[in-house]
Amino acid sequence: MSTFWSAVVLIAVVSVHELAHGLTAVALGMSVRRAGIGVGPAVWRGVIGRTPFEVRTIPCLAWVDVDAAAFRESGRAAQALVLGAGPAASIVLGMGLVFVAGVFAGRALGFAGAVKVGLCSTVVAVTGTAGGLVAFICKCLSGEVRVLVSDVHGVIGVVKGLAEALALWGPEVFVAVGGLVSVAVGLFNLIPLPPLDGGRIVVSVLKGAVSDRYLALFENCAALLVALLVVVVNLKDLIVLVFGGFGV
Repeated sequence: MSTFWSAVVLIAVVSVHELAHGLTAVALGMSVRRAGIGVGPAVWRGVIGRTPFEVRTIPCLAWVDVDAAAFRESGRAAQALVLGAGPAASIVLGMGLVFVAGVFAGRALGFAGAVKVGLCSTVVAVTGTAGGLVAFICKCLSGEVRVLVSDVHGVIGVVKGLAEALALWGPEVFVAVGGLVSVAVGLFNLIPLPPLDGGRIVVSVLKGAVSDRYLALFENCAALLVALLVVVVNLKDLIVLVFGGFGV
């Protein structure tokens, strides 16, 4: 059951991220062609509001398809707002979850004490996650491939970690870890590499100032790098799940 709730939390975290993209796009006059949860063949299709929505076979991701033509014509500021809305929503959601978990953990200290614990927990969560991400990037740039094995987790690893938190330490820690995951999703998406949101903001800003040829080369190389990272990390998680680890 803990695995089920862990998967629900992960889907919710990613859904909030994508929902922020979609709502911001609509608020700025763009249309959302469709949205959904999961990858693979669709198992359910319907309409939510006026937006076609589908659920696919493997419900590990969420996505929003904003009309590409409207997005391109919207201008750099609008594009940055749409792209930045997802990471911002993830970080705010994560901070809220960590704060709530901290308040419950410190409830024996009274209202003021509980709020203090919640605020301190939130600051530590955001700064610690940001510091960990910077350290990860520095290690990657220095060629330390081992970091992909020891420090980073994909979908399987995140669900496993959430499930262990719920089973071993209870709902308060589970909520806090869910908050950390949400903050990590937001910060990771700010890395300036397409197709991550941060990378797409960089491309939007450089459009017109840099040759389209070089921008396309940057986008393709970055997308290949990110895809390779995702494959390696998730494959590592699968091997750890099946065989018990790498011994690091």
